[in-house]
Amino acid sequence: MREEIQKAIGSHALWKGHLQSAIASGKSEFTVADVAAPDKCEFAKWLDSLAGTNPQSNSRHEKVQRLHGAFHKEAARVLAQALAGDRDAAMKAMGEGKPYSVCSANLTAEMMNWARTEV
Repeated sequence: MREEIQKAIGSHALWKGHLQSAIASGKSEFTVADVAAPDKCEFAKWLDSLAGTNPQSNSRHEKVQRLHGAFHKEAARVLAQALAGDRDAAMKAMGEGKPYSVCSANLTAEMMNWARTEV
């Protein structure tokens, strides 16, 4: 389980680079709709497979699922701005204390806590 969580942390961390690239170029290999859909993400598929398997983990599972959805929503919002050519708004949306950064930090922190508690 730790390995899957660490893998998810890494893949979600890559999104900052994907978004910065989209902001710089106005292009992306990803669509806004795909980014907005957390269920298309490999981590979400793995997370869904765990639902209900361990009653003690349900609270953490639900929290991570909620944070993961918020992350995808904010990443899609930034990508939409980038693809629309609104570089300033997209860069500002990724700034410290802004929703994308907050969602990303909260998701990463919760996944790291989860990984630490798994034996």
